Amino acid sequence: MSCDQGLDYVQSRSASPESTETVNANRWWLEQTLAVESILESITLEELRLDTQLDALAALPDGWLDGDGAALDRVGLEWFGAKFANLYPSDLPTPYLYPTPEGGLQAEWRLGGSIIDLMVDLKIHRGEWDETGPGDHSYAFELNLDKHSDWTRFGNRVRTMMGSDR
Repeated sequence: MSCDQGLDYVQSRSASPESTETVNANRWWLEQTLAVESILESITLEELRLDTQLDALAALPDGWLDGDGAALDRVGLEWFGAKFANLYPSDLPTPYLYPTPEGGLQAEWRLGGSIIDLMVDLKIHRGEWDETGPGDHSYAFELNLDKHSDWTRFGNRVRTMMGSDR
């Protein structure tokens, strides 16, 4: 879907004046999503390396999101990088990493028709797993990322989703 097609769709869904705020929010979200997708298509293997992504995220200043957006906690990023390197199976795909406006981390895997998001709170080492797929498929759970068993759990979930890809 092109940006223009997506924006036309968003505008066509908004016939009433009271939905202007919703339309503007949807328009912004769509523009951001399409921009991210175009960037993802041009990412090299070097750029996908976890340490490269974490370094780029650590360089984001406060206000990185149009004047908003908290800088990510460097100690938290180092903790996540170390945990990921030690506990995430190396035979599984590396996620794309994104900052969240609150200063958290979003790890995303795209496996066929499914998207897996792990929202990480870098200060308390907790994660919220959200998996969406074709149709009504949805699966969510919380993780304590200081626990080896929770890393095993989410690694197994990625592996399961990879299997459903084939």
